[in-house]
Amino acid sequence: MKKFAQIVILAVATAFMACGELTEQPSDEKYINVECTSKSLESAKGNFKIVVESNTEWSVTTSAEWLTILGSTEYAGTCEVAFSYGENTSTKSRNAKVEIEPMVAGEASPYTILVSQKAASNTGGGNTGGNDNTGGNDNTGGNTGGDDDNTGDNGGNDNTGGNGGGVTTNGYTPHTGWAELPAEENNSDYYYAYHMIPDKGNGKVRNFAVCYSKELGCPVWVASPMHSYYTTKNTSRSDAYGPDPVIPASIQVHKREGYTRGHMLGSSDRLVSVGANKQAFYYSNIAPQLSSGFNTGGGVWNNLEEYCDGLLCADTLYMVNGCYWENYNKKSSGTVIPTHYYKVLLRTKNGNSGKWVVNCSASELKCVVFMVEHNSNQHKVEPHRGMMMSVAELERMTGHTFFPNVPNAPKDTFSASDWGL
Repeated sequence: MKKFAQIVILAVATAFMACGELTEQPSDEKYINVECTSKSLESAKGNFKIVVESNTEWSVTTSAEWLTILGSTEYAGTCEVAFSYGENTSTKSRNAKVEIEPMVAGEASPYTILVSQKAASNTGGGNTGGNDNTGGNDNTGGNTGGDDDNTGDNGGNDNTGGNGGGVTTNGYTPHTGWAELPAEENNSDYYYAYHMIPDKGNGKVRNFAVCYSKELGCPVWVASPMHSYYTTKNTSRSDAYGPDPVIPASIQVHKREGYTRGHMLGSSDRLVSVGANKQAFYYSNIAPQLSSGFNTGGGVWNNLEEYCDGLLCADTLYMVNGCYWENYNKKSSGTVIPTHYYKVLLRTKNGNSGKWVVNCSASELKCVVFMVEHNSNQHKVEPHRGMMMSVAELERMTGHTFFPNVPNAPKDTFSASDWGL
């Protein structure tokens, strides 16, 4: 697995904190920055503080009974928030979330801080909590380019999870606030990259994440937030094909004979800046696709892309574009050709809720998979119910875990009518 540089800074509390640097912000933008996205506590009772850097009004909340906010829950500007916590006498670790949110919804990116407390020390080794190293693979996310995300998600209301990873209930992700991310897998064949747009928001706006297979010579999935912010036409198609700088160039396949260079995340979905569009042409975002009847005008995949464009709204749409191999029989130019392609979608039902999906109930969310067979016999085939399946079903087929950062994502079910079909 690709390793990234680790970011290490000093903590403000006596307990260990998986932290990253507070980042500078443009003076004309509202922002909230926190110095850590995960924190591990000893089993004994104690106190800790977290510094929140901001230029706007914000609030702090937690739902855990064992974790108490000392003092006010509403602040303006850069402030220090103090917490106290009770002793954990259980033989199991316990977890809590601290939510830092702007007082005006969508004005700045919120943050979720994952707090874990170790089990009682008499359980035979002290580190029984399992979640002690919630930022354990911090070095896999360190060079993503920053931790704030002014992408326009819900009008800016999205938390990137920032500096380093977290262990969710469903697996590890290096950015616990990126709602679109599938969990990383312990698979030496997979290489991961998490790209920030270099020429927007001082490099603090995320673009997309990718999982690339060396053995298959192909992206496994590409995950991205989808919003009109990204499609604002500030540039044109760059055609800047080139290797992903985070993944070894030697394993990236450029062209496959007999197939078009199919974008997983489309060029037209990233016109907000030159840098964003150039990244969309990384080989890690390019998969082999048939042209006629599939990836050209009127082709089934092209029609599905246009359908997804119509799902953009005030709230962010979270998307994973993926490849599926029912078999490994067909190869071209070093790539095993996918037998199917899919799109995994997650969004609020309302579309204009102003809420971050991580904070939504299951009844407020909808998610679904569109799976299409990779052949050239589907000209003018539009998205339909027969293409749809639950996210849980795709997880069983692929072994991947989708949306581990969204605890209430309704992955076991879907309603075609929710998606206008």
